[in-house]
Amino acid sequence: MKKYLNIIFLQGEDAEEVLEIIRSQGESAAMNYLKEWDMGDSCDESETHPAGRSDSSFIRGDYIMNYNDSLSYVGLCRIVESEAS
Repeated sequence: MKKYLNIIFLQGEDAEEVLEIIRSQGESAAMNYLKEWDMGDSCDESETHPAGRSDSSFIRGDYIMNYNDSLSYVGLCRIVESEAS
């Protein structure tokens, strides 16, 4: 079963730096920047992909970056496989 570890979520002024990286350097550069906050498995876990309907998503490997420039937020999660209960 897939689980999603929520690594970081930024919005408003906190998200602006990352959104500017997306606009100027691309999604890959922004994801690399956000991956610095991945501290292993000590993140909140979810069974659903944490993305809104109007979000843009960028997926590379086990990482998913969701962002919405018009609502000024960006988040990064990592897909992990969990053991069946």
